[in-house]
Amino acid sequence: SSGITQSTGARYFWQGSTDHRGTTDKPGRVATLVDDPSGQVYGLGFEVSKEEADKTLTYLNDRESGYCLREVTFYHSNNDLGTQQVLVYMATPSNPYYLGDGPLDTVAETIAWCEGEAGPNYEYLFNLAHMMRLLFPCQKDAHLFDLEERVKDMRSGHYVKPNEKR
Repeated sequence: SSGITQSTGARYFWQGSTDHRGTTDKPGRVATLVDDPSGQVYGLGFEVSKEEADKTLTYLNDRESGYCLREVTFYHSNNDLGTQQVLVYMATPSNPYYLGDGPLDTVAETIAWCEGEAGPNYEYLFNLAHMMRLLFPCQKDAHLFDLEERVKDMRSGHYVKPNEKR
């Protein structure tokens, strides 16, 4: 189901990826949820059957080690479905791959040129931006869309840093 979590966090490219979208020598950056009491995150919620819940959580807890598991309220896009408590994984500075905030140009440069087992880091960014526009066309994720624009410009050779002239 599509929907929103409110007052829980924000999605930023603050998590390092040393396998899927980067390497140990050149970590890529992937989206992660971070604490932000005023934040809103739009995304998808998945319901897992009771029979699969333990197995699924064991798998996710291993895959998402280093993250903090939180219960948050999910507001379905279809208001008839109401709200539901869901689990999300939030990044914290104690995660060994947490890179945190940085200048947007630096983050964009990393995403533009890193590559890992799953492919180029920019593909991950472009796919996420595409899906957000498709699923939530009225929502403007400034961090995501600003990064997308900068990375596209960098890859095309048209990017000029704000303090530089052409």
